[in-house]
Amino acid sequence: MNHIKIIEYVYSIKKFIAFAGLIFLIGIICGYVLFQYFPAETKIFYDKLAENAHKAIDVNSPISLFFYILFNNLLLSIFVLASGIIFGVLPFFELFFQGAILGIAIYVVKENVIWTKFLVRILPHGIIEIPIIIITGAIGLKIGALVFYEVFKKRKALKKEIFQALKFFCVAILPALIISALIEVFLTGKLVNMY
Repeated sequence: MNHIKIIEYVYSIKKFIAFAGLIFLIGIICGYVLFQYFPAETKIFYDKLAENAHKAIDVNSPISLFFYILFNNLLLSIFVLASGIIFGVLPFFELFFQGAILGIAIYVVKENVIWTKFLVRILPHGIIEIPIIIITGAIGLKIGALVFYEVFKKRKALKKEIFQALKFFCVAILPALIISALIEVFLTGKLVNMY
């Protein structure tokens, strides 16, 4: 799959990308609003996520941090793609959940850190990572739709889509995840220290 085929594939799922982006955005808004109305409960949830992440890695080792981030993002992407087989239900909720976490993080950081520093923390790798979340979610949703069509309307397009999705994952998503993890570990930290 060359770069033209990659662009063609992304274009072929544009409606699902738009829908996935909408779900993610609604998740961000809900996460942000949730913290406003239930700050204590939401803070406990957010702190638990942060605590689990810090326990799982050696924060003093950039290499272990890189592999931890890459493994987590890779696992999430594979889960979202594979779970599309269950009529796209899990990709839907995972998109919403990831958006909600970002919404909560925005609220937490807004209260403690100036916006410039927050953007420096998020943008360098987020420019790659967030589109990956949305695109993998879109693929999962499309697979779910095709499962529905195959089961109830007897249209046979699922195998071809799964094959295309796997090729796209190997040549586009995986390299992007590696680049995102490298940026997050080796660039973002340096940029944050400058502000």
